[in-house]
Amino acid sequence: MIFKIISLLPQWLVYLIADFLWFLGFQVFGYRRSIIRNNIRTCFPEFTEKEVKKTANQFGRQFLYVLGEAIYAYRFTEEDWKERVEMRGSEKVRGYIEQGKTVLVAYGHMTNWEWPFLSMGSLLNVPIEFLYRPMENNGVDKSLLTFREKHGGTGLPKDKAIRHILKHKDKPRVIGIIGDQIPSRGTDKQWLDFFNKETAFYQGSEKIAIATQSPVFFMEVLRTGRGRYQCTFHEIATPPYSKKHTGIIKSYAQHLEQNIRKQPEGYLWSHRRWKYTKAEDPTINEQAK
Repeated sequence: MIFKIISLLPQWLVYLIADFLWFLGFQVFGYRRSIIRNNIRTCFPEFTEKEVKKTANQFGRQFLYVLGEAIYAYRFTEEDWKERVEMRGSEKVRGYIEQGKTVLVAYGHMTNWEWPFLSMGSLLNVPIEFLYRPMENNGVDKSLLTFREKHGGTGLPKDKAIRHILKHKDKPRVIGIIGDQIPSRGTDKQWLDFFNKETAFYQGSEKIAIATQSPVFFMEVLRTGRGRYQCTFHEIATPPYSKKHTGIIKSYAQHLEQNIRKQPEGYLWSHRRWKYTKAEDPTINEQAK
């Protein structure tokens, strides 16, 4: 397997390859240059053009580091994770698990979005499940899932996750959700103020929290050095919940924005976060009829 082969390379060589690919992809070929810079301008209108370009360049290099680090981590042991990932505020998460509860942990595409849940099972010594969006290529999807489950987590396809979670709702574990992808047109969503721009968010974490009556944490992720990360847990919702909106998604969006503002270069700016507006959302148009 290519992941296993690459993971055997010296760490310095993995970063050297990442730097070369960054130069080739982002500097020479300008990978998604306009999308990246426009997203940064949208969220940080106070940035000068020089600051926009600097942030975009920093993001590009970090993006390649994420890919290299994810593969390099294939061979990590518990001691490797302890050395590289610091978990802050996890005592309350473990406390809920010991009480036999399911805990939802939501975060965004910040700094390194692979390592937090690859490492959490070892660092917190708790069962881990995570939601993911299957790839169109079955071979690639299977390889990525095998890699992501290497350290003990279990992947749940987004479209089938709720059924599985409800079936096992009495099983104590952490369920990880990256909730900042743009929802597909026509799906249920919440429109919220995000960087002073009307932005659509999936409602999955709120629906799961209500159905399972689970506490919800936002996990702030910051890079503290090359191959070093700090993950801090913030409890944003505690049951019992009614069947109405609980404010979970709004709190998630606010915490995510704060996380990004602390380390702007860390966010996934190449993602087309604002593909359509609220006025172009067919769900809103149907409700208005």
